[in-house]
Amino acid sequence: MNKWSTATIFMLNGLGTVFLLGESILVLFGDTIFNEGVAEALDPYIPLYWILFVLTLSAIYFSFPKQIKIHSARSGWIFALTGFLCLGGIVYTEITRLPYSGGNSLSPLIIPGMIFVSTGLWCLIAKKFTVKKG
Repeated sequence: MNKWSTATIFMLNGLGTVFLLGESILVLFGDTIFNEGVAEALDPYIPLYWILFVLTLSAIYFSFPKQIKIHSARSGWIFALTGFLCLGGIVYTEITRLPYSGGNSLSPLIIPGMIFVSTGLWCLIAKKFTVKKG
C-alpha cells in the first residue's frame, strides 16, 4: 500500500472510531457519567457494545499507517469484523422489531459500520493485489 491509501484509511478509521467510541462510552458508562439512564433502551445490547468497544480499541492500534503496512491483512479483518458487527446489529433490530420508541435504536451504528467495512475491504483487497518486491 502506498502512503496515501494508508493515510486515507487512518483518517476514515479515525472518524469511525470517534463515532463508535462515543456511542459505546455513552451506552456502557452513561449511567455512571451522567447519573441517569441515558441509554436504557440499549440495555439488551450491552454485550454487543462491549465487543464493539474492545474491537474499536484494537482498530485504533491497527489504523496507524505503520501497522497497516506491516499487518494489512489483520487490520482489514479487524476493521471488517467491527463494521459487520455494527451493521449486523442494525439488521437484527430491524428483523426482530423490538419495541422501542423512536425506531431502530442501533441506527447510529450505520456510519461507523459502513466506514469500517469499506476500510476493511480496502485493506484486504490492497493486500491481495500488492506485489512484493524482491
